[in-house]
Amino acid sequence: MAYGQNFSVTGSVTDSTGKALVNASIVVITQVDSSLVGFSTSRSDGYFKVDQLSPGSYILQVSFVGYETLGGILTLWIKPWILMSCSYLVKLKYWTSLP
Repeated sequence: MAYGQNFSVTGSVTDSTGKALVNASIVVITQVDSSLVGFSTSRSDGYFKVDQLSPGSYILQVSFVGYETLGGILTLWIKPWILMSCSYLVKLKYWTSLP
């Protein structure tokens, strides 16, 4: 069995035109009590990665100055017979600035 399996969440943060948003904040918090379990900022190409996430249910939030904060449920799980690393790709499209 794959006990202690950790996940990585990767993605890219862009605006509605496809332009990378540099230094966007990405946080991963628990659904149960909103404890912070992971944090990252986007690079110059919009890419981000959050490592060392245990299986479970989380809320992933992405924020950037002048834009609406986006969030969603992130569920990471592993079946006992899978013995490999996993990544969860996050795609954020059609992100527009607030009026």
